[in-house]
Amino acid sequence: FCVWWDADTLRETLDGTTVSKWSWTSSANNSILSPAGLTSNNGTKSTPCLSADLFGDWREEIIWRTTDNLNLRIYTTTTLATNRFYTLMHDPQYRCAIAWQNTGYNQPPHPGFYLGSDMFPPPVAPISSADLVWRGGGANTWDPGTTANWYTNGVWVSNNTAVPFINGRSALFDLSGSNNTAISIVSIGASLTPSQVTVHSWKDYSFAGTGKLSGAMKLIKAGAAKLTINNTNDYTGPTIVSGGSLFVNGALNASAVTVERRGTPEGPSQFGGAGQLGNGLTVQAGCTLTVGTGTNSPGTLTVTYGVTLSGSVLNQFDLSADPTGLTNANDRVNIAGNLVLKGTNTIEIKQLAGNLGGGVYPLFTYTGALTGGLTNLTLSGTFIQPVSLTNPPGMIGLFAVVPAAPPNAPTNLVAGAVNAFQINLVWNDNSTNEAAFLIERSLNGINFSQIASVAGGTTLYPDTGLTANTTYYYRIRGTNLAGASGYSPIASATTTAAPPNLTWRGDGNSNVWDIATTPNWWNGTSLTFYGDGAFVTFDDSGSNSPTIALTGTISPGSVTVNATKSYTLGGTGVLAGTNGIVKSGSGTFTLAGNNTFSGGSTINAGTLQLSAATAAGTGGITNNSGGTLRINGALTVDNPMDQNGSVTLDLASAGGNTAVRGAWTGSGTVTIINQQNSSRTFTIGGGGLGGGHMWNFSGTVDFGVNAGSFRINNDNTTYNFGSSNATFNVGTGTGGLNQRNGGTTTHLGALLGGPNTRLSGRGGTGTSGTTTYSIGGKNLNTIFEGQISNGSGTTAITKVGTGVFTMAGNNIYSGTTTVSAGTLLVTGDSANATGAVTVGSSAKLGGTGVIGGSTTVNGTLAPGVNGLGTLGFSGDLSFNSGATALFEISKNPFANDQVAVGGAVTYAGALDVVNTSPDLLEAGDNFQLFSASAYNGEFTTFDLPSLELGLAWNTTSLTTDGRLWVVSTNAPLISGAQNNGGNLDISGSGGTPNWNYFVLSSTNLSLPPAQWSRIATNQFDGVGGFFFSVTPDPAAPQAFYFLQAQ
Repeated sequence: FCVWWDADTLRETLDGTTVSKWSWTSSANNSILSPAGLTSNNGTKSTPCLSADLFGDWREEIIWRTTDNLNLRIYTTTTLATNRFYTLMHDPQYRCAIAWQNTGYNQPPHPGFYLGSDMFPPPVAPISSADLVWRGGGANTWDPGTTANWYTNGVWVSNNTAVPFINGRSALFDLSGSNNTAISIVSIGASLTPSQVTVHSWKDYSFAGTGKLSGAMKLIKAGAAKLTINNTNDYTGPTIVSGGSLFVNGALNASAVTVERRGTPEGPSQFGGAGQLGNGLTVQAGCTLTVGTGTNSPGTLTVTYGVTLSGSVLNQFDLSADPTGLTNANDRVNIAGNLVLKGTNTIEIKQLAGNLGGGVYPLFTYTGALTGGLTNLTLSGTFIQPVSLTNPPGMIGLFAVVPAAPPNAPTNLVAGAVNAFQINLVWNDNSTNEAAFLIERSLNGINFSQIASVAGGTTLYPDTGLTANTTYYYRIRGTNLAGASGYSPIASATTTAAPPNLTWRGDGNSNVWDIATTPNWWNGTSLTFYGDGAFVTFDDSGSNSPTIALTGTISPGSVTVNATKSYTLGGTGVLAGTNGIVKSGSGTFTLAGNNTFSGGSTINAGTLQLSAATAAGTGGITNNSGGTLRINGALTVDNPMDQNGSVTLDLASAGGNTAVRGAWTGSGTVTIINQQNSSRTFTIGGGGLGGGHMWNFSGTVDFGVNAGSFRINNDNTTYNFGSSNATFNVGTGTGGLNQRNGGTTTHLGALLGGPNTRLSGRGGTGTSGTTTYSIGGKNLNTIFEGQISNGSGTTAITKVGTGVFTMAGNNIYSGTTTVSAGTLLVTGDSANATGAVTVGSSAKLGGTGVIGGSTTVNGTLAPGVNGLGTLGFSGDLSFNSGATALFEISKNPFANDQVAVGGAVTYAGALDVVNTSPDLLEAGDNFQLFSASAYNGEFTTFDLPSLELGLAWNTTSLTTDGRLWVVSTNAPLISGAQNNGGNLDISGSGGTPNWNYFVLSSTNLSLPPAQWSRIATNQFDGVGGFFFSVTPDPAAPQAFYFLQAQ
């Protein structure tokens, strides 16, 4: 069972009467609620009576029965949530799920949209408080006060009487309206002025007619269907597209249009049309802008006051073969204002004629400024001619080239048989203007048919899947918009005979693998010789002792290893050709020579062992789940590696340093074992094949219990910058991770490691400069318990991504720390990490440790970790405007979050305080939120817990001693005054316990308090009582006294 319980959007597990939280870092399910005296239901299913969002706030409540079956108890979370969206009961599927929970095999309830990490805002709930709902009929006329085409919304009776529309009412168009969804808006004497129009339906609607929508109304388009506006409107409220499509072919002359990206089921919204917008258009990330009235219907969309494309926006244009648009129309957007481009947006071109004409197609024209540029745009489409985006003044356009003449014919076509099933073609390209080469094939050299089309500039084509021992004839020609070239001369080749399938037997004596000399192979009926091109297999039937001795250059068609026993390929020969190796079975297959085969190696099971640097040839190594790659020696292996599933990289306790310098891809978990000792270095990436990088690797590197160094890059040229999609687990041993070169930014998608691990900067003699680690791009929550240090150069840390990164170690690096996104928790002692710390405007800093550098907060500072705690700062702490200090306090037990600053604290921004205890606060309660050597500035806004009548928060002490007080707003009561030997003793009660007060005196009661004399400063006692004694002046005619709270 599952339940949304805490403040993040990930779901917790509910088993029996226990709610648990899965920890991705420790792989443990930790209990967060396990009340006593309760019983679950349904035997082995152990479900509650009900789990549902009963009280609102989107988190769910749980109902259990007591063990005596006499009571039902409802449990609700007490965890503060800062994310805000509507209750789950707004969602119709969720409401149904509450009913099916106890009848549909005890399934937990699920909403109809994705609720989880990186979710989009939920879709607009299909719940409406509109005054009127459209029914329609006949001519479908919408006019003010005449035609009865509306029902009163929310009245569910059979005799609900149709009524006319009254201006000022809100209107809803849903799926209950007339199946004739073309609405004719007619204004009789006055415009239509609804307060709001909501179109939330799964069927399409359209607005047309001579009338218009006016006033300050808002238009909301939700639901998966399409709304088309064909009339002219001048309402001034916003138009929000929250789901489905809105096409404007008429005009919205005064409404600002926003296209929202919401979650399923409505998904990304679409806006389009060939009309006019008078108050700007903003398209949020992930949505679609379709120019024109629809696909294959080009038109011009005109927008005043600017257009903003927020990134990942798909812009769809239909273009004819006429760039001018005079003969054949094209889509375009004319903007009277600014064009703002953010992120990367796609321009998708549909070629209505199958090709484009020569010239510049205006896509966006604008009269104002351009923010961004062509780097914020990418082009999509299948083009048969050179095209590019261009940015002349006031325009984003598409430049298309039409060649003046057909290309020259290709020459020197050569066909060569590679094996029984493949012929390779090569030719000379004699042009620079071909769009494609058309490849034709024949079995008789007379009747040809086209088999492929390849891009212009290509001079090689492998024709595969052929029949063995067959002659094929080929010819090719180039083509472009101006026509086709002549044909190349005909070339032919004959595929070889089908190679045999051979299985290794060996002789158990010399075990030689040679060509046509030693009969060590089984063809299914007898022993035979090996010939190049054969498909060879090693299984448990062959001899594996002594080592198989390769002799000469051996080029098999393929090598398949499926054995539980182990084999070694040694000798003086070379395994060559285009073949690959597929390793299955639990045994070990060892490649001991320096081979050149290019087909790659695939490990499906068991171990592939490399005993020479080039043992695996030049192809990639694919390690699939359950496989092990063993580097048997102090080797530098340059093969690209594709890691899939749970795999092992075995360093074989080599007596030296090891490197795998090829590019890494895949999404597997790679566990590294058997690094010899702490003096050894294992290097990932560098000058190997495939670029030597890890950017396309999205899995996990787990350094396990190893003790040595794990280095990124192997020389002064930086090839490997890590991967923002990969997890780097430095393990549970004493291993350390470092980037060899300074002046670099290395991306660690997620970082974790045990308490004795290390992350350091530039290693050894690498290039100089600061080594920056960008941590968190994979958006996971991870804890690094090890130490972060400088290495031989300065180390800096940048926290990115939406997850939580916890520094639990005692860090000593001196570079800057930048929290750009997500949350950074410091729970270790970083007092010796002396670089400046900056918290970005959308990021959060928290923890219970010590931060060494001076810290500037532009986002949120929240001390503590899942509870109250103290976060220390060795230097200064400064809040900028827009920052938030978020603290939790508790009445019972009496405690609070605290920030301990060794230097000065400078306040600004907002102070938010949350009371985690149900107990009521009382006058005299005070909480030391800050301690510092000096207090500067002040918070400008406060969000503090509500208090009982007669109480108030006092924030004045924050600027003197960092305390926040609850004070009484009621005046203290004087209960006694008596003459005591010439002194006047005055006592009373009702003050704020332990709060300071002043005693003021005057002989003139009519003077304002500011002109009274302060004669004493005292403090209320622990229950709010007070006592002070004064000596009246005998010469004064009278004296008056009163108390003033500080």
